[in-house]
Amino acid sequence: MMVLSLTLGNVEPTWAIDQGEQAEQRDQKTSLIDRLLELNGVRYVNEEMANQYTENLRTRLLRSGVEVDDTFYRIVQSETSRVIYETYVSTDDFERIYHGLYGHAFSVEELSELVAFYQSPLGQKLVSTSGQIAQQGYIQSTEFANGLLPSIQAALEISLAGAGFDLKNIAQQAGSQTTSPAPTVDQVAGMVKDQCPSGDKRDSVENSINSAKPVYRGQPDYPYLARLLGLTGWVEVGFNVTKDGGTDDIHVTGSNPDVVFNESAIKSVQDYIYCPSRNGSENQKIRIRFEMSE
Repeated sequence: MMVLSLTLGNVEPTWAIDQGEQAEQRDQKTSLIDRLLELNGVRYVNEEMANQYTENLRTRLLRSGVEVDDTFYRIVQSETSRVIYETYVSTDDFERIYHGLYGHAFSVEELSELVAFYQSPLGQKLVSTSGQIAQQGYIQSTEFANGLLPSIQAALEISLAGAGFDLKNIAQQAGSQTTSPAPTVDQVAGMVKDQCPSGDKRDSVENSINSAKPVYRGQPDYPYLARLLGLTGWVEVGFNVTKDGGTDDIHVTGSNPDVVFNESAIKSVQDYIYCPSRNGSENQKIRIRFEMSE
């Protein structure tokens, strides 16, 4: 079973089976472990890992809006499985690791019981579903955990500050992305004067261009915890531009990952400045990307 193999894989491997055991007992364990590796699917770990790798890649590409032919995924699955098999499963290291792990953890009697279980209908059902359960569980758990990041960050800021740690400062050390300060009132007035048409000229521009003209759109704050975790993503925001060049009716229309960057994106759009106009402009949309700087 994949879950069992991954869990045991964290244990320091020992060479084959305990050398202190009798030769007959070691032979029994070796035979039982070989059978167990066949029944629980660990022997085919290359296929399972390749399937998970391919499906994770498919998920990421689909979420990014990238569409490729199924041939692409078949090649990815096939080549990944082949490389893992040739460089790991078919080597002595594979035998050494799993014989050592199972042999150290289980007695002959326990190995016999495990073999009997995996030969049963329930054991075979567990093998056939464990990969899908593990994969979907990982994806859904990750999405759920990411959705909690804003709440986790708020709690951590308070607790860490009480212990003498500055989460914001630590995050800034971990990534070089910085936020530009918002312009002052005088700076805004200067930008509007320099960049926006006025009087008759403004009327003619509004009649010929059905779009708001941006004057200032600053960088959003990068959530500290997301930066520390190396998370990147995007948020698509819809909004209206008012007559005086401000923004209102700001709302998220899509995001990836969900929730993590939403609040920062909304606050950023609240500070956007556009050229004043006679009627304003409705149904504006922008995609804000959150990416780590090198």
